[in-house]
Amino acid sequence: MRNTGTSFLIRPAPFPGESSSSWRQRVGWANGYSLFPVLDERTRRADPDVGLTLPEIDWIAGLHGSSSAQAMSMTLRSLIGQVVKDIAPRSHPWWLRTRMSVARQAYGPMFCPHCLWTDPIPYYRLTWRLGFITQCHVHQGQLLDRCPNCGCAPWPAGCGTKKSTHRDFTSFRHCWHCGFAYKATATAGGEAVASGPDRWLGETMIQLGTKTVPSLEAFEALRAVGQLFLRNRSMKMIQASGPKWGAVAANLSESAMQTQAIEHLDVADRAVLVPAAYKVLEEWPDSFLAFCEEASITRVHFNGATLLQPDWMTALVDQRLAKQNRFVTPATIAAAIDHFREEKGYVPAVTELRAHMHWQGEKGLADFYPPKRMEATFDEWRRFLASCIEFLDHAAQGSLRYRMTASNHLIGILLDLLVAHGMHYPADPSKQAMILALQAGRKTRVREGTTVALLIDRLLASTSAEAEITKRELAKERRSKRQTCKWFRMVTAQLPATLERDVCVFLKAASFDGLYVQTPPSKLPESKGCRPAPSQQDSRASG
Repeated sequence: MRNTGTSFLIRPAPFPGESSSSWRQRVGWANGYSLFPVLDERTRRADPDVGLTLPEIDWIAGLHGSSSAQAMSMTLRSLIGQVVKDIAPRSHPWWLRTRMSVARQAYGPMFCPHCLWTDPIPYYRLTWRLGFITQCHVHQGQLLDRCPNCGCAPWPAGCGTKKSTHRDFTSFRHCWHCGFAYKATATAGGEAVASGPDRWLGETMIQLGTKTVPSLEAFEALRAVGQLFLRNRSMKMIQASGPKWGAVAANLSESAMQTQAIEHLDVADRAVLVPAAYKVLEEWPDSFLAFCEEASITRVHFNGATLLQPDWMTALVDQRLAKQNRFVTPATIAAAIDHFREEKGYVPAVTELRAHMHWQGEKGLADFYPPKRMEATFDEWRRFLASCIEFLDHAAQGSLRYRMTASNHLIGILLDLLVAHGMHYPADPSKQAMILALQAGRKTRVREGTTVALLIDRLLASTSAEAEITKRELAKERRSKRQTCKWFRMVTAQLPATLERDVCVFLKAASFDGLYVQTPPSKLPESKGCRPAPSQQDSRASG
């Protein structure tokens, strides 16, 4: 322990943005110390970049010939009110922790080897301790969180004793543990660009879509979204979602699946997770709500995390993602249905009504939506066919891409109808295979001279417009069942809302209008969209 009334004779000035541990070690080297001096041995086991107590800061300032304000500006305390709320004993959101006596660990400080090798005097930046930063905005390379040679966490991890430091550790260009020179890993420099949440540092207010929020709340929201990818319940929902967000979860390492804190991830995992969380918030609230809808995230996935996120995020979650809404009453349901009748001319489906009211409840719906009919009338069947022909006529006036999309989904709808009548075809066919299957079904299961025969013939004829597309591209193209379902709802939009939206409802009516069915017309399949296995008679017919 040094006398607090003295100071070092050689006092290098700190660089802009330098961390406290880096500056103190440089001053120690300049004055003959292999490691930076500490007030006592207990403080050597503490992280020198975390906000120290005020007496310790005064001691450091006096020893290094600096002001207390300058010494404090190089610690986590300088980010209070901007990135963190306060200096808590154990928990510092976004702060990459380190154990000073442990050399090897899966997370911790970071560094840019090119910065350290090209700096006239190498030094560590305080921002390299922040979890939302994963890239050097000067050299556009990913930061490292361990030595490429020995795998140990970089400075200041594990520097608690003189025994643990290598003899070549006289500059930050070398690993403190093995002495490896970072020149071998330095990458070429690039244009200085700050992107994503990196740009939030130093800003008081942050613009997120249509909302302007304090920077502290923006960082809280970013962390809250990132945690959704790590919590077991929400993580499974995201993994099962579409490729946009499911790919993010798939790209996280196995070790990332075993932690629930972003600060405990290595830099490669954070480089995947942080940009994804930023995109969720970038166009608030639309981007956030779209993410929740695509990943099936609801109010329940935020349980226990309300204290970790800003109030405006909690308010939106409660309002738009809650499964129940106590303000929905029979009167509000009736008013919403009347609104649809007046504005759009039809009674909304239950899903449309729920989306309009931001509600996922069931209470009171039975009074407005009686049980669905599972059998369409002959008139409804004819209206369905007329609607398909109308969509086909409309598509003929559009671009080639739109005609391809329309024919793709109309073929899918008709194939599902033929499947309900006992035909079999591959579960995930290409566009080319779908056309061949529809041609086979036209020959074996559709009577000549009927409206459905006319529709299929026109649909097959329209595919000739796709001659500009090579057979290889047709073979690769797959239909989206979700989009086909959407198109089916579009062509049946004028049918009564009491009719179930499933091709199986046309089973009996279509059988009287030219479709040959293998099962009794009055018996509906047990599950929607089923594809029965072909019988021997089917195999002979398709052959």
